[in-house]
Amino acid sequence: YVGKVTVCKVGNSMILDPDIEEESGVNAKLTVAVREDDMVVAMQKQGSTGITMKEAKEMIEIAIEKSKHLRKTLEKAVKSKK
Repeated sequence: YVGKVTVCKVGNSMILDPDIEEESGVNAKLTVAVREDDMVVAMQKQGSTGITMKEAKEMIEIAIEKSKHLRKTLEKAVKSKK
C-alpha cells in the first residue's frame, strides 16, 4: 500500500488537508507518496512559492509520519469489516 499525503506551507507553518479558507493562504504544497517501509516513491511540488531543502525535509518527515497513522487507521477499518 502506498499512501499519499499533501503537506502545505502557509507562511512559516506546515498544515495538512487545508480547508477552503486555509487553501487561499497556501504558498506551496508537497504531495509525498510513501510505501509501508517508509520509502518515499514519488513527490510533486505545487504552488508559486519555492521551498527550501530544510522545508522539503520537514514536509517529507511529516508525510511519512502521517502516512503511518493513515495506514493504521485503514487497516483497522478493513479488519472491522471482516
